[in-house]
Amino acid sequence: MSSAPGSSMSPKIDFDTRDKHLNVALHTYGRTIGPMPVQNFLDIFLPDTRPTAARRRNHFLHRIPTRKRYKPFIKALNGSKICPGFDFVSLDVNVELLSTSVPQLGPNIAVYPRGGGPKSHCDWSLMDFFIEWRPDEDLDGYRTSFGNKQILDDDSEAALEIRGRIFTYAAQLMDSQHRLFVFAVDIYGPRARLYRFDPSCIIVSDIIYFRKDPSLLEDFFLRYSACSSVQRGHDPTVTPANDAEKALFQASVKDYFNRARRNNLRTHPDVARLDNKIMKIQVNDVNGGVYWYLACKCSTVPVNSSPCGRFTRGFIAIPAPSDGHNPEDAEKGRLFWLKDSWRSNSSQSEASMYYELKTRGVPNLPDIKCAGDILVGSCTQETTNDILLSDSNTKSWRRPTDVISHMVHIRLVSGILIPLEHIRTQKIFYSSDATS
Repeated sequence: MSSAPGSSMSPKIDFDTRDKHLNVALHTYGRTIGPMPVQNFLDIFLPDTRPTAARRRNHFLHRIPTRKRYKPFIKALNGSKICPGFDFVSLDVNVELLSTSVPQLGPNIAVYPRGGGPKSHCDWSLMDFFIEWRPDEDLDGYRTSFGNKQILDDDSEAALEIRGRIFTYAAQLMDSQHRLFVFAVDIYGPRARLYRFDPSCIIVSDIIYFRKDPSLLEDFFLRYSACSSVQRGHDPTVTPANDAEKALFQASVKDYFNRARRNNLRTHPDVARLDNKIMKIQVNDVNGGVYWYLACKCSTVPVNSSPCGRFTRGFIAIPAPSDGHNPEDAEKGRLFWLKDSWRSNSSQSEASMYYELKTRGVPNLPDIKCAGDILVGSCTQETTNDILLSDSNTKSWRRPTDVISHMVHIRLVSGILIPLEHIRTQKIFYSSDATS
């Protein structure tokens, strides 16, 4: 078990947590692409838009004593201008308990927008990226020598645990926010690797020997701080709800669950603890039209253990007070279920599948209000790893074993279903009352 925030005891990884990390590493085996040359990584994923005069470096990282762990590293970063606009926070002792029953260890260093995060503990909903730190330079998660057709992932248990831990943190970060991709830094002894995660795959850089040449690692921090929120992976189709929208959402949810309790329906214990995570989310319909919903996750417990794949999540939602919705739904404060996921671009859209089944008269389908691939302007929102790495600059290091999925972002809004334990008869089960 991990220690509570403010505890003087150092957190320990128990066997359950270690097994979870190993399991995540096994499920993502072969999904890592790399090692990508560091300069390629920076130029493709974090293009430098700063004026030439602003690109000078301090070169201070090589002077930090490795054996003193990451406290001097954090102090040096916070005291320099290497990553303006961000705070580096040590999580060596303090961790966030995501629920009363699910303790979670955080990464060694959390990076928050300056002034926008806690000073001593982990808040996944506010973190922008993270840094994992190990003093042992021999503990790498990947092979340092391999053949052209050999999988990059190291098979040793230590390497599996390292990758699983980093991947779990990346999934936790993506699960707690609306991110299209996230970055991370893994530092071990005098070495470092850069990561970029999105649902298509995991990109890892070649080794940075920052004690000998700190310029590449320093350049990562400089470029990252100069990027816009969209360039850092934040979803432009999701915005924080304003105060009036939050009040409307909270009132609707409170009324719904009061009625549910009166009808002896089970309610999720975390739903009543609504906070500032209420967002305004765009949903495109396959038949045309753009809709906005106010939504919030039902639970702070993560549902995705891997940053790759469909990455399906669910939210309770109400129509935002705007044009395009059924006026009765908005007036009555009716709650809906908003499903957010990614699909392979080679598969049929779930939205078009539902509409096709409906036109063919198939009974007992969910009450779909709107559904479709997400559009930003006229462009479909999709993973970019495969697009960015299709350039000729990547041919020198890409290997035949590299496989990158092409994923498309999709959202679907339906009526909230009845819990199975409250369906008393087969007649109710097969009726539309239970499925819409």
